Amino acid sequence: MTMSPSKLNQGQRSEDGTMLDFSDKHEGKTTDFVLVYRKSLLTNVKQEKLEYFIWRLSLAGIIIDAERFSADADLVFVKLHASNDVVFNYADVCDIDLACRNDDYRPDYDTPKGFLATPLTRPKTDNEVYKRAPESVSMDRPTGITSAEKILIMVELMNRTKFGQRPSEYGIYKLKQEKVFIDAFPVHDGEHKWTETGRLNDRQLLARYWGSTKCWYKCQPHHTIERYFGTEYAFYFAWLGFYIKMLIPAAALGLICFTFGLSTCNYKYFNYRSHEICNSDQIMCPKCHQEGCTFEPLRASCGLSKMCYIFENPTTIALAIATAFWCKLHW
Repeated sequence: MTMSPSKLNQGQRSEDGTMLDFSDKHEGKTTDFVLVYRKSLLTNVKQEKLEYFIWRLSLAGIIIDAERFSADADLVFVKLHASNDVVFNYADVCDIDLACRNDDYRPDYDTPKGFLATPLTRPKTDNEVYKRAPESVSMDRPTGITSAEKILIMVELMNRTKFGQRPSEYGIYKLKQEKVFIDAFPVHDGEHKWTETGRLNDRQLLARYWGSTKCWYKCQPHHTIERYFGTEYAFYFAWLGFYIKMLIPAAALGLICFTFGLSTCNYKYFNYRSHEICNSDQIMCPKCHQEGCTFEPLRASCGLSKMCYIFENPTTIALAIATAFWCKLHW
């Protein structure tokens, strides 16, 4: 099978003449994954491997289209689309449990209150965001395949697809190592910029209510993160949020210790070592043995001793002990 771009739909030039139009030509379906190669880098052997790999993907039911990059005719994009039937079939083959087919999939999320909540973490049916993205905001079990699940299944499928006759010749990563494809990446569901009308995708919701610096103190929308990035990423950010939350008491105690050291560094009762250094008449030996090194009075280290006391005062021991117990209790 020869997947020559000349036999397929050619790339369309955008307004600036440099972007490739990724709108799929097959019944309005969107592109799920993109493979990139350069024609000038393909030898006869690499060309055969590429064509065999694409042919095997087509046998698996993947819809394939190829387009040249409008700004560089040597660069070719192979666009892949997997229908829902293909995803369901290979989910069983790859032993991937889809959320839409698992009644026990959705966990219980704590609903934050007050200023910590967003339309994603505290959904309301009368909210405009809820109406524009009910499945993403409702926290209910997905009724269809999520983008993260589709990408996961397509990656598993490409990792198992052969590109040669030898038993070891399979997988998209090996093709990238052999420079047959120079890149392989999934495509976002849509724009990340907020729109005032129409349906909202997960990328827009996360960019506005999670990725924005204005929401740094808000609770994380783990269910939306899971829908878009997958379970592993959602678990990581859930752990990261818990870790930061557990650091707040330790940070408050550390601030108290720092404030105590800063306010008592000039008092002889607490910081007697710095008091002795600052009022000493002793002369210290030179710090080096070369010509030009001079004797220095001990009180020249007065400021440095006070700085050390601020960070290493008697309360620092209490902070270390409390931190050790805190880590043990919340591990």
